[in-house]
Amino acid sequence: MENTQAVDNIQTKYSCCGSSGFSDWTGSPWHLQHPGMAVPDSCCKTVSPGCGVRDHPSNIAYTGCIHRFSTSLSQHLFMVGSISLCLALLQVLGVILTSCMFSRLHKMDKYRQVHNARNTSNGANY
Repeated sequence: MENTQAVDNIQTKYSCCGSSGFSDWTGSPWHLQHPGMAVPDSCCKTVSPGCGVRDHPSNIAYTGCIHRFSTSLSQHLFMVGSISLCLALLQVLGVILTSCMFSRLHKMDKYRQVHNARNTSNGANY
């Protein structure tokens, strides 16, 4: 019963029927238990009790759920990939900026030591 509800929810949410198409239900264990029905009611475009008796295109979704899933999954993967790429670019930018900052600080320290050494030596000559 739990599997049936899960499949019904998927078919209703994605407006699809079966895995590859509505004909997947023909000869399935579900069809053997419901011989008067062509497809489950969740395949209907407008879900109502007993609407799965007719398998006419005006009545049911002909597209299989695998096609709807692949489209949805592709969109989500594209979004995750784009966000990951943006985060990676931000990290690279952070590394570059940090390297520039440390390089500049290192140069400032080097010149400060030379400047301090000159001031000390100049003060000793007086």
